Amino acid sequence: MNSKEIYACKVHIDDAMDDLINYEETFPIMEKAKDMKCSYCSENAEYIIKVNE
Repeated sequence: MNSKEIYACKVHIDDAMDDLINYEETFPIMEKAKDMKCSYCSENAEYIIKVNE
């Protein structure tokens, strides 16, 4: 099983959702993140946005 994950802070959650939907052409799964940094900035990530294949 392959998965694509994007870590997102509260500011970048919409960007992460849009990017994953556009890239994977399916709806992502959103989970709470712990001890990770946002993929778009250096803030703490609040969520993991991912797609499982």
